[in-house]
This record gives sequence, C-alpha cells and structure tokens, in this order.
Amino acid sequence: MNTRADHSEDGSQQRRRPVSKEFWREGDDGLFSQSWYPICLSSEAKQGEIVGRSFLDGEVIVFRGPDGQAHVFSAFCVHMGANLKEGAVVDNRIRCPYHHWQYDGTGTCVKTGAGDPPPPSARLFEYPSQERWGLIFAFNGEEPLWDLPDFRNVDETRRYEDSELLTAAIKLDYFPEDPDRSALPLDPWMVITNPLDFQHFVSVHEMTFRDANPENGIVWSDHFAEFRILSTNRYGTPYNNHQGIYGNNCLYLSGDLDGKWFGFFAAQTIPKPGYSEIYFVAAADKGDGSPEAEKEAAKWADFVIKMEVDFFMQDIPILRSLHFKPGLLTRIDKALSRHIDYLQSQPRAHPGAEFIR
Repeated sequence: MNTRADHSEDGSQQRRRPVSKEFWREGDDGLFSQSWYPICLSSEAKQGEIVGRSFLDGEVIVFRGPDGQAHVFSAFCVHMGANLKEGAVVDNRIRCPYHHWQYDGTGTCVKTGAGDPPPPSARLFEYPSQERWGLIFAFNGEEPLWDLPDFRNVDETRRYEDSELLTAAIKLDYFPEDPDRSALPLDPWMVITNPLDFQHFVSVHEMTFRDANPENGIVWSDHFAEFRILSTNRYGTPYNNHQGIYGNNCLYLSGDLDGKWFGFFAAQTIPKPGYSEIYFVAAADKGDGSPEAEKEAAKWADFVIKMEVDFFMQDIPILRSLHFKPGLLTRIDKALSRHIDYLQSQPRAHPGAEFIR
C-alpha cells in the first residue's frame, strides 16, 4: 500500500516546516535575560561556608556575611583565577584557596597572602541579590529593573507581609530517575510559555474553564503579565487563581482551592546556556501566629508544594522531549503568541561575563 505525502496547493510536496516566529536563545550574542534568578536554597547558604553554583555561562558563589546577609559574587579570584568555592571563610572573609587573597562582604580584596597591598581594582563582581521565601536570588544586571512581587489574595484586596506567611521551598528534580541529570534542555522562557498556553490546561491537565475567554483579562506591562483563571480541576474542585509572569523565568500565583488561600512562586535559573532548573515556593497564612496555627500553615504549605509538583510533573514528559519551535498557531493560541512576543522583548545583558567565565 502506498502512502501519499502532504502536498501544497500547487500539488508539490512541502519541503519546509512552517515557523510562526523567529526567536533568540539564552546566551546568543553572549547575552542573557535580565531577571531575578534563584541561586540556591537559603538553607544551603550557611554562615561560615561558601556555596558554588553554575550560573548563566559561568560560576558564582554565595557567601553569607557576619550580619547574616547573603551575597552572590563571581566565583573566580581576580589574582590567578582560582575557584573560590574551594576556599574558606576566615575572619568573616572569603579566602582564596590558592594564594590566600581575602575578600570582604562587598567583594573587595582587603588582604593578600604574601602581604602585598591589594591592587585598587581587586574586586569580585557582585550581583544584586535578595533573600525571600527560603531562596537566594540574584539579578542579572548592574541594577534590578523590577522587584519580586509580594503575595496578595486572589481578589487583590490584601497584600501579605512576608512575616505573615509560612513558606516552604524546594528545588524540583526534572530527572528523579537519573542522578546525573537535573536540568531541563530548554531556556526558562520556553518553559514559562506554559501558563498562557490555555489550551494545554484542558488537554494535559483536564481543567475546565468557567471563563470562555481567559485571554481577555490579561494585563501586559514592561516586565510582567498578570491574569486570572476561574476553573475546575480534574478532580471537580473549584480552583481560582491570579497569576503573573515576571521577567522571563518567574511565575507568581495566588490561589483559592475550594475556598482556602495559598501562594505559589516558581522561579527558574540557567545553570548553562540552553538549560534550566526550577525552584518552587509555597506560602500559607500564619493566621494568629499561635503554634497551632503555624503547624496548620506548615501542613498546608507542604500540601501546596506536593500539589504543584504533581501538576507540573504532568508536563514533564512533554517538556523533556520538546523541540520548541512554534509553527502553525490558531485562534486559541492568541495569548500564547503575544506571550512569546513579550518574552522575546525582555532586555538582555551580561555585566558579569568577564568575571564568572
């Protein structure tokens, strides 16, 4: 039996795959999206220790100073390039393992092992950083262009202080069956197209929208897009949420699951060009702050983490083998198409390039 190949209108066989958009990849032209990236869990950055991480196309270290504040610096000593993650903390300073140059909490070299005066320009590159919800973030830029959002309730009538919340944070393993693999072979912005791909919520997650046109309520800004979803999940439970895409890699969510509020934040980082790793945060209201209330909040936060992991893992088999190349889009992809344009419009830079490579 013969099979017939698809043909174009004039009868000739199509030889080119339709592509709806041309786009850049992270690392193209040596540039990366300017955004807040999670570097590690707060619990991993202990005082008196140095944490090393791959980041963008190089390496950084996390150092918690004597005041408890976490800093993210370039990883290589400006003397001979030794990796400072192999160094030690001496007198609340980062000491290079090679020639014992010492750097203070600002990244400035204040002492050399030989006793020579440090050169005036002997300084590590420091990324703008902040610590929230059990994660340490670094911004890829000289100065942040936007800030991480505060948690609010679904109808936006209450803004929570971090002190009012109990949070749980984890790093998600994309390949739990393979200890040698943890990063997804996709740029973070490719993964973050998911929340505005409304059709996939129906086909993959079996959700039912109570709003026939959720794309109509999207609010677009320079560095974020926010929207509301009124839905019923695959188990028949009412599930309403307010979501926001921040930068090219962060998802904010304020949810109401059968009348109970929770907060959720997913942030991706770039361990090397073309790959992404992801961290999850769940937030629960502490209530009156009593031990009983905090215990219940901790249980709820743990439940939310497990729920979101289960939800996200439904996408994982698809994402792990996805050949990201938007082709023929249809009417249902209107929000997705604009979202890709938004993601591709985000500024890119690499101010720490010469220091972290």
